[in-house]
Amino acid sequence: MLLLSTPALAQDKTIIGPTAEMSVVETKFTYVARIDTGVVENSLHAVDFNVANGVDDMDANIGKMLSFTTENEKGVSHRVQAMIVEISLIRNAQGSENRYMVEPTVGEPDQEYKVKVNLRDRSKMSYKLLIGRNWLQGHYLVDVER
Repeated sequence: MLLLSTPALAQDKTIIGPTAEMSVVETKFTYVARIDTGVVENSLHAVDFNVANGVDDMDANIGKMLSFTTENEKGVSHRVQAMIVEISLIRNAQGSENRYMVEPTVGEPDQEYKVKVNLRDRSKMSYKLLIGRNWLQGHYLVDVER
């Protein structure tokens, strides 16, 4: 029974490869995004943070406006303003860190969704936008051979 129901669920989802061109509507340009099913959250390259009336306690800044600069892999940059919706604790091989999260509209043309993304300096990374399971879930199946 499970085998019969799985293809029906898969038919409603778009197949996406390990990378995809994605827009972040608020930045007014596109990124070549890395699709990573191993991470839950999306991550966007961001530097030069400025929280309006901000304080040192990141949690106290939730609900405040944050401005930051982002840049895609082509070197096109844009200053963005967004409300801080959450603070995310990210753990990786380098340790753990708290990151601001905002909720932009992200996706491929005609398949754009509001989703939380954490903000991080990804300037040394090849991909300035990382797409995780919180954006993929319910909409996409990943085919790494694509």
